[in-house]
Amino acid sequence: MSGKPVHAGHWGLIQIASNENDEVHLFVSSSDRKRPGEMTITGAAMMQIWNQFLEPALPSNVDVIYGGSPVRRVYEDLEAAEAVDSMDTFQIYSDNEDILKYTDASLGKSAPTLLASGQIIRRGVDRNETVNVSGTKMRELLLKGMTAQFAKFLPTPVQGNAQEIIDILQDIKESTVRVTSFRRLIKEYTQHVLFEANLSPMHMHGDRYALFLKKMKRREPFELVDGNQVIIPMSDAPGNKALVAALESEDRQAYGKAFELGVVDSYGNRIRPTKIQKTAEFGGKSSEVSLAAETGQISEIQNAIQQAGNGRPINIVLGSKLIKNVTGIEKVPGTPKADAVLMTSGADKGYLSLKASDKPGQMQQWGGVTKLTDDPEVKKFVKDVSDIIEKSDAEILPFPVYRDIRPKLQTAIVYGDRSSPQNSVDAVIATRGRISLKETSKNTFEFSISSGEIHYYPELPADNWQPVLFARPGVSRSDLGIPNTRLGVFPRGYRASSSKPIETLMSDEDEDRVTSMKKLPR
Repeated sequence: MSGKPVHAGHWGLIQIASNENDEVHLFVSSSDRKRPGEMTITGAAMMQIWNQFLEPALPSNVDVIYGGSPVRRVYEDLEAAEAVDSMDTFQIYSDNEDILKYTDASLGKSAPTLLASGQIIRRGVDRNETVNVSGTKMRELLLKGMTAQFAKFLPTPVQGNAQEIIDILQDIKESTVRVTSFRRLIKEYTQHVLFEANLSPMHMHGDRYALFLKKMKRREPFELVDGNQVIIPMSDAPGNKALVAALESEDRQAYGKAFELGVVDSYGNRIRPTKIQKTAEFGGKSSEVSLAAETGQISEIQNAIQQAGNGRPINIVLGSKLIKNVTGIEKVPGTPKADAVLMTSGADKGYLSLKASDKPGQMQQWGGVTKLTDDPEVKKFVKDVSDIIEKSDAEILPFPVYRDIRPKLQTAIVYGDRSSPQNSVDAVIATRGRISLKETSKNTFEFSISSGEIHYYPELPADNWQPVLFARPGVSRSDLGIPNTRLGVFPRGYRASSSKPIETLMSDEDEDRVTSMKKLPR
C-alpha cells in the first residue's frame, strides 16, 4: 500500500487479511506523495508514524515490508514461492480497482504453476466493507486544517495519537526528515539483507550443499536470522531425510521441497530455509541482518565519545558504575548478551546492549527461551500454552499471551547471566533516535537519547518494558515443540493492543470459546 497517510480504510483491509489468513505480508511504499494542489506527504514522515504508532498496533500475524513498489513486491513473493513448488495458498488484497492490476497474464508469467493450481486468490475489498475514505480525502482535510475530521478517519488504535501524527505530517523539520530518512534507509537495508542473506533455495549452489550436510552430520549449530541457533539433525523425519538426499545430489528444487515437506531441528521445531542465516562460512556477511541498525548506533556512540573528549579519554557513568578513560567503542564478536564494549586503557570496561526500539512494541525480544527449558517458570508456561492449544480445534493461540516472571530471571534475560564480561551487560540503550553524551561533571559524561529508554544494571525495566514470558501465534513455527507458536521473553507491551495474560485462556469461562475457535485457511 502507499498509505499517504494510512487511514481507517487501510486498517480495515489489514484486519480483513489478518482474520482470513495465517500470515500476512504487508508491502508499504516509502516514497513521497507529491501532487499539484495536494498536501505533500513524505515517506520519511510516514516511516516515523509507522515506527512510533502503527507497527505496535498491528495484528500479531502481520509483517511489514518497507520500500520499493508494493505491486512488484507481491510478484517477487509469488516468484519465490513458485521456485520451491510451494503448497500454500496466496491471497492478494487490494481495493476493487487496484486488484485488477493483477491479471492472469501477469501472474502467469511470475507464478504459472500456482495460478494454474488455484493457489492464487485475488480479493478485492470494497470501501463499504471497511471505512469509505480515501487518501485524497485525508490529504484534503489536512490541507484545509480540518484536523477533527482527519482524526476521525485515522485507524482506531492510533486515534488517541492524532495530534502527534498531524504534527509529524504538517511540521516535520528538515533535521527530523534527515534522521528519519537515515533510519528508514537502515530499515530498508536490513530487509534487503534479510532477503539476500539466508539459505533459501535461490542461494544454494556449489560447495554450500556439502557444507550444509557436514554441519548436519557433525550436529553443528546453524545461525538463524533472528540471532538464535538451531541444530538440524540427521533424523528419520521425512523432511530431514529428503533434505539429506537433496544435499547429496546438490538438487536445488529438491532442497526447497524438503523444507516444504517439513525439516525440523533437534527440538522438533519446523525450520524454514529463509530463516537460516547465510553466515560467512556460506559466503554471507556474518551477522549482517541484526547488525544493520546496531552498526549505526555504534558509529553514533563512537562519534559522541570523540566529540566529548576532543580526542582525549573520558569517563562515562553507567548507572552506579563509572567507566574511566574511555577511548572508544567496539562491537562484541559472536552472539553474547552484550552488543558493544566501551574500550578503556584499563581492565574495567563497560558493556552495552543496543536495541533499535523507541517503544516496547518495536523490540524483537529481550531473549530466547531455548536455554531456559529447565527453569520451572518456563516449564509451567510451556505446559500451559500446550494445554490451551491441545484443547483448541484451531490448533493455534487466538491471540498473544504472556505471564510475569520472577525478578532474578528478568535480570538474567536483560543483562546476561554474568558468566563472562560479554554476558554481563551494564546498560541497555533502547532507541531509534539520537544517542549523545551529556557532561555531568568535569570530563565525566552520561548517555542521553532523544527517544526510548536506558536501563542500567541491576534495575529492571518496568511497565510495558517489563520482561515477560510471551507466546504468540506463529504458523510454521513450533518453539519447544508447541505447534504454531513462537515463544520468547518479550516486553509486556510487545503487542499491547492484542496480547493478554495467559490466565485469560485458562478460566472456565473462556474454555468453551477457546475450543470453539475456527481454523484459519492455509
